[in-house]
Amino acid sequence: MLNVKGIELAPNPGYHEAIRNTNVLFITFLAIPLFSASMDKQKILGVISTAIGIFILVI
Repeated sequence: MLNVKGIELAPNPGYHEAIRNTNVLFITFLAIPLFSASMDKQKILGVISTAIGIFILVI
């Protein structure tokens, strides 16, 4: 129900969906200790660019 209200209240439904899908960033960082994953430059750059894009979208 909250997802429907979020989409309804947002000026653009893309804002709500972009912010809601940021869980991928947290999963990426959570995978490091859980699965002994490594963070190479490409993964770090992807996480940073996604976070900056969402930040710009919210502003």
